[in-house]
Amino acid sequence: TRTRPDGLAVAGSRVRTLLREVTTRLGSAPADVVLGGFSQGGMVSAEVAFRTDTPLRALILLSPTVIDEPSWRTGLAARRGLPVFVAHGRQDRVLAFAHTERFVNTMRRAGLDVMWVPFEGVHDIPAEVVGALNQFLRRVDAGR
Repeated sequence: TRTRPDGLAVAGSRVRTLLREVTTRLGSAPADVVLGGFSQGGMVSAEVAFRTDTPLRALILLSPTVIDEPSWRTGLAARRGLPVFVAHGRQDRVLAFAHTERFVNTMRRAGLDVMWVPFEGVHDIPAEVVGALNQFLRRVDAGR
């Protein structure tokens, strides 16, 4: 949780470039972006959310883990009120459930609006998570 993997900054930069290109091509407001990912994609999404000022409407983290936690923590205050969806399987043998659960509590204490969906399963996205994610996205959309 304290390690900053090689390539994380480059991956985050590439995602930020992609977001700028997509919003420019679609003519949408940068603040309308819902960013998210599964596993490593969730880690890169969290990197963008917590280490940059990239405008976001919401953040989705599906079976991620916490990396470079000290620097992510410093960015939490700037994201106060941000809707965040987090799901993780209790039997995940790829990435530790406990690390994600702990960081969910850290985000909540920092004032982020976290919807936490732990599930009985492995490193996966089961139907119950898809249903909860749809509910989350409807709520985010209604808050426009």
